[in-house]
Amino acid sequence: MLPPLSCNIYVYIYIINFYPASTNCALFTQQQRQQQQHKLKQQSTINRELCNRQQNLATAKQQQQELPTTKSTIMANMAVSRIKREFKEVMRSEEIVQCSIKIELVNDSWTELRGEIAGPPDTPYEGGKFVLEIKVPETYPFNPPKVRFITRIWHPNISSVTGAICLDILKDNWAAAMTLRTVLLSLQALLAAAEPDDPQDAVVAYQFKDKHELFVLTARHWTNAYAGGPNTFPDCDSKIQRLKDMGIDEHDARAVLSKENWNLEKATECLFS
Repeated sequence: MLPPLSCNIYVYIYIINFYPASTNCALFTQQQRQQQQHKLKQQSTINRELCNRQQNLATAKQQQQELPTTKSTIMANMAVSRIKREFKEVMRSEEIVQCSIKIELVNDSWTELRGEIAGPPDTPYEGGKFVLEIKVPETYPFNPPKVRFITRIWHPNISSVTGAICLDILKDNWAAAMTLRTVLLSLQALLAAAEPDDPQDAVVAYQFKDKHELFVLTARHWTNAYAGGPNTFPDCDSKIQRLKDMGIDEHDARAVLSKENWNLEKATECLFS
């Protein structure tokens, strides 16, 4: 058996060997904690940067979306301002009054107007009143107004079905310096000087060139039927009535008879074949 002193030595050695290990463990744990905190701090910084970037992207996208809207609003306001001025110009124009041309708002809107032009003297449209639909785009005056005839008319440059108009200033030859007054006077002039070589309605244009007297009769008849013109044509009315008796709508009867040069047999064949 070892003496007591030896036991003390063993205890001392044990204590010396044990405590340095504990100290090292504590230091190692502290380093891990610091590293973890550093990583968390870095991750927090990254997350914050990502969040800011996403917010910046969202803001930029919103600004891009608002830009066209702002531009559109500016253009629309410009169009309305221009139309207001031109509307007053038309209302005050002595030339417009003398030509029996009128214009008015639709539902108090400055982008939807209604015009009326009188048929020019010495034309098949004389004595008639023709109503126009005028829609002003928000890009006006850089783009022309959209105009069509509401009143049915038999004319080479105006669709007998839809009222669409073939007129150069309402398309490629439009200029920002032109006005509503220009449009209305040009449309009235078109009634007096058709352009059959650049037609909107090919059937009418063919009749205009190939059977002009029949074209004049048909145009006058349509003016009487739809625009309040003074001329009556009993023979045309009689043929229309014959088709109506067969159950055909009055306008459809008039349209097909006009297309078939008022040949009742051909019109009937066209309708029932």
